[in-house]
Amino acid sequence: MVEAMQARLAAKSAPKSPRGRPRKSHLFVMLGSLVAGSAGAVTLLDSWQKVLVDLGLKKDAAFVLAEQSARGDLVRQMTQLVSQRLFWTVRYSGDVADGFPGEDQDDAWKQYNKVVIVWNENYMINVLLTEKYFGEATMKQLADINWLLHRMNTCLDKIHYRSLYEATDPVCHFDIGNGGTQVQNIAVLNKTTDQANAAFGAFLKSLSN
Repeated sequence: MVEAMQARLAAKSAPKSPRGRPRKSHLFVMLGSLVAGSAGAVTLLDSWQKVLVDLGLKKDAAFVLAEQSARGDLVRQMTQLVSQRLFWTVRYSGDVADGFPGEDQDDAWKQYNKVVIVWNENYMINVLLTEKYFGEATMKQLADINWLLHRMNTCLDKIHYRSLYEATDPVCHFDIGNGGTQVQNIAVLNKTTDQANAAFGAFLKSLSN
């Protein structure tokens, strides 16, 4: 009987685990389930993103980055070409207006024509890429700028080859005024150059929107 009582006392004095506290083994199981669930959600999200790309509803990240790079290259190229074209236009007409030596005028004329050739070689592809990356309205802005540059080139021809045009039509015809004499042609050319410069500034602003 004594032994039975001692056994009962020993059982009562033994520490009991609180019922509300999960065991460590249970915690590991719970954490494992959470990690597995998170991994499954990420996998599902990645799969959904891939489905959107495959359906054409979303662009691949690498493709977006490449497109942004191509857009930047296009803008830089056109900015350089237009800037050079306007620069050599002003440089040549200024040399003529100020009576610079013939060799200086010829050098400026050669540099201008080099830029014109590069512009014309790249114009059609630049038009297509501008429409692709920036839309039809922006493409039409580029076409308007090209039209101004073409008219300026015609006027420059009449200034440079004056003797060839005197018998036919030596006038630089612009909406902002007509020329005729060398001085008048240069004056209206300079105004049109300012107009082309402003148009290109508006063009670049539309690209940044």
